[in-house]
Amino acid sequence: MLRTCRRWAEQLRLDLGAGGHVRIDEDDRPAKPLGARAVPVDPPHDVRICLLPAVGPGALRDLFAAIGPALLRAGPPPDAPPEDLWLSDGGLDHACEALFAFLLLDPRWTKRCAQADLSRDDERAIAVAHLFDARILAAGALASREAHVSGFSGRAGALSRDLFQRACGAALPTGLAVRDLDPWLEPFAGLRGRAFAASAYRDLRERFDEDFWRNPRAGAAIQGLFARGGRPTLRELWSEIGGAPSLDPLAALLLDACA
Repeated sequence: MLRTCRRWAEQLRLDLGAGGHVRIDEDDRPAKPLGARAVPVDPPHDVRICLLPAVGPGALRDLFAAIGPALLRAGPPPDAPPEDLWLSDGGLDHACEALFAFLLLDPRWTKRCAQADLSRDDERAIAVAHLFDARILAAGALASREAHVSGFSGRAGALSRDLFQRACGAALPTGLAVRDLDPWLEPFAGLRGRAFAASAYRDLRERFDEDFWRNPRAGAAIQGLFARGGRPTLRELWSEIGGAPSLDPLAALLLDACA
């Protein structure tokens, strides 16, 4: 997986180490969770990607999803105010996660950078996994809104189960119905982040061609997003790329990949 990341970053001329400030922790320790996640230890000087490798496209997606937030925390200058280093719009970290993870939906990227010649069924399976993630987030956002209004009641739990069933066609056990509900609407932040990432992904394709992921000029544009850390809101970033907050780009991206 790391070879794939480095192969892609070299084409984009994107410094995954952020000048030595982002380090990958590959040590296998007891209770270390499987997958990858970004951990800001002392941003922007020390940000780590905790990695316990797994196998498959889901593992690569998790690694890419950790790289984005890590670069976001390591991007600002050392004299940036603490809120730029530690805080951000609720959806910004999710947007940084999704922007790179969407690369796995591009068959040309998987063939050139991951050196994986996938069948159309395999490509569609990866896209469907992204689609299910987005639908489950949407279901969680609606159910969390109910929890925000009425509390963690039986009504919120019943709505959560119904929405989960409609989102992915699977039954959510009663005991888990309110587990992921968040009255601060974290699922909605995740959905907003993915929606912006899809808009930014489309903007990069329009400005730098469909294979923007190997264009150094696109790399400079992406680096500009990380350089401000958590200062801009998603609405401000949306206005910078000439769009308005909408789920339409996310729906279009996923439907095209699933076709």
